[in-house]
Amino acid sequence: MAEETDLCRLVFIGRDGNLAADCINRSEGGTSFILSWSRYAPKGLGDQVAAASRDLRCEA
Repeated sequence: MAEETDLCRLVFIGRDGNLAADCINRSEGGTSFILSWSRYAPKGLGDQVAAASRDLRCEA
């Protein structure tokens, strides 16, 4: 996992060395927001969070 704080981007590199996932913390209007909350979590916890949030919608 690597965090590019100046670009508001979080990247995950897989065991094979390729990009597995990335996240850019940006609004639909293009405004970027800093990442100050990123932490590594084990896969099991990540799976739980993904399952719990799969159907959530942000009303902001």
